[in-house]
Order: sequence, then C-alpha cells, then structure tokens
Amino acid sequence: METLLQGKASGVTVGTSGVPGAGASIRIRGFTTFQQNEPLYVVDGARVGSISDLNPNDIESLQVLKDASSAAAYGAAAANGVIIITTKRGKGKPKVTYDAYYGVQSLTKQFDLLNTEEYGRYLYLLQKGANPSGKFFNLGQYNGGKDSTDAPVIPEYILAGTSSGLQAGDPAADPSKYKLDLNDVSNDEKTYLIVKANKAGTDWMKEVTQTAPMQSHNISVSGGSETGNYLLGLGYYNQDGIVVYTGYKSTL
Repeated sequence: METLLQGKASGVTVGTSGVPGAGASIRIRGFTTFQQNEPLYVVDGARVGSISDLNPNDIESLQVLKDASSAAAYGAAAANGVIIITTKRGKGKPKVTYDAYYGVQSLTKQFDLLNTEEYGRYLYLLQKGANPSGKFFNLGQYNGGKDSTDAPVIPEYILAGTSSGLQAGDPAADPSKYKLDLNDVSNDEKTYLIVKANKAGTDWMKEVTQTAPMQSHNISVSGGSETGNYLLGLGYYNQDGIVVYTGYKSTL
C-alpha cells in the first residue's frame, strides 16, 4: 500500500526491504529524530497508526501535507508530515466491479559463482602468487601444495571435520573406518565422517531463488441514493518471494 506514494509528491521518499508483505518506510521531511519519523496517517478523518492493511482499490484520493499548514491543522503529531486518505463511496445505481492481475518476478542478474574446479584453481593461483619462490601452502581438500607445479585435484571424498581430500582407492577412504550414517551420534571409535565430494559444485544462487508468481483479485459492490450509500469490497493478494520459502498472502 505505502509504495503507491512513491513519486506522487516531491520530497516524499518510500523505502522497502523487498521482502513480500513487509511494510514500507515513508519519509516526508527526512529523518528528523532518531526515533519516530513516520508521518501521521489520516483515513476518512480518523488518525490511524498504519495503512498497510488498507486495500489500495478502496482509495478515492490521497493528499500529502508537508509544510507548516499541516502542523496548523494537526498540531505536534504532524511534525513528520501528514498523509490524508479518502476512501471510495457508493453512488448511483448498484454496480459490481472486478479487477485482477497476474505476474511473475525473477532475479534478472545473478552472481557468477565459482564451481568446484574453478575454486580449486583460485586457491592454487592465490598461493602461487603469494609465494613467488615456488613453495606454497597445501591446498587442503584439493590435495596440492608440494611445489609450484602441483595443480589442484578435485577429491572423490572429504573427511569431515578436517581439510583432507581423499581419492577413490586410498586406504584412508575405507568406509569401515568412518561413520557413514549422519544420524549416528553414538560415541565410539568411528569419530569421523567421510562424505562423497560434490565434484560438480552447487550454484547456490540458483538453489535459493525462484521465479515467483504474484496475483491480485478485487471485487466491490457499490451504490447510493439521496438517503444513503454503500460500498462493499473484498481483495485477495498472494505474492511468492524470489527467495524460496518466502511469500505474503492477505485478504482485505
């Protein structure tokens, strides 16, 4: 809801974390204190603490007061500006209105991450560059480091809790010497866990993001005459987050 104010008036800034359903931060006169900087919200003449739960389709008009005139009408509560909202009223013959939209969000630019082989090469060049004499530290799980001609080698297995990488056929990779069950917490001589190495690597940006759909549906029934008017509205909003397992759903 608050994002509707972005660009509507000069001097009004709207910031959001981008998390689905997270409220926006509205600043009309910048940061005046280290505590309360939110403007005063007035909806149909009543002061409210937030407009996050207000259906945007129910708004008839929106006005931003940011100069001395706002303080004159609302006193000290208007120190950070005032946002005045008037909601719709029914009029004329009974009318049913329905509007909806559907869209998707996606991460357009992702980090170009190193895969397993590229990361090993990076460690190799890093240590080689730091030691021009030709001697550098061991490459740990990549089994390198004897001299400057040793290229990184992707291991078949990794000894958990250490930086040791093992190849297939290595006596140290004998499964009988290690715990293979991740749920085995017994205290015995098999205190180390040997795991099969992920030689292809994992693109974590791809794993934690997704193409996220979003949809909105709003229906209203309105009407009015000289003796009275009415408007009944119902809104449904559902947004999945670009980061997996995040999202926001609301009924207004």
